[in-house]
Amino acid sequence: MNTLTSRPSRIRWLILALLFLISVVTYIDRVNISVAARQMMPAYGMTDQQMGWIFSAFVVGYALFQIPGGWLADRWGVRVVPTLALPWWSSCPAFTPLGAAALLAGRRLVIGFLVRDPGRGGCEPSEVRTVSLPVSKATIASLLSLTPEYFSRVVHDLESRGLIDIDRRDIRIMDAKRLTAYQLEAA
Repeated sequence: MNTLTSRPSRIRWLILALLFLISVVTYIDRVNISVAARQMMPAYGMTDQQMGWIFSAFVVGYALFQIPGGWLADRWGVRVVPTLALPWWSSCPAFTPLGAAALLAGRRLVIGFLVRDPGRGGCEPSEVRTVSLPVSKATIASLLSLTPEYFSRVVHDLESRGLIDIDRRDIRIMDAKRLTAYQLEAA
């Protein structure tokens, strides 16, 4: 069959439509973070500069994969690499809830540290108790496998909700029952 004299197939329009759809999805991926920034910044107590770092990290991720993507395309071909990369990239948002679950687990770890069982020096639900941190917050965060920033964010969130009161290394638990209920809400 002579390809110069044969009529072009309709598959080219399907491929064009799929490429357009892929372009739209990747554009939405890139723009979503800037739209969500308005809600993320107050929720996580972030400054404009910190949000800028997150935007930069997002763009750097794209930049870092350009060269390996080109190498892979040269090695295995321009049909194979996008065919494998597209489902892999599209499945990544499915892992977003894992990050949220990890954050909730971190909050539960901090609350569990503050409201320990009575046998280990914990407090009864009705009593107001002060927990004196024996070491720095960074050390406690490390023991709980958290970053110091996240530990501080959780503690300040608990304080803003009126569940605890912070005075340097002393954390006063206002109502252990409410604090425990808040811990269970996180589940």
